[in-house]
Amino acid sequence: MRTSDSRAKVCVIRRKSSGKWGIPKGFIDPGHTREQAALTEAYEEAGLSGEIIGESIGTYDYKKGSITLTVAVFV
Repeated sequence: MRTSDSRAKVCVIRRKSSGKWGIPKGFIDPGHTREQAALTEAYEEAGLSGEIIGESIGTYDYKKGSITLTVAVFV
């Protein structure tokens, strides 16, 4: 999101289990798109509702236990 003076706002949440900060993320439910998953996670984890603007702006990988997961980031 951009403010009226064009500054970008980014939602970060604090994880209960680790206390680390991060963006809302989660698994894609069967039958859903990456975009639908992003909207669902933003609502479930941060109480935010909105719409996706454009394509993913990038991806990053992280480890969860012994597996590596890829996160797609959306505006």
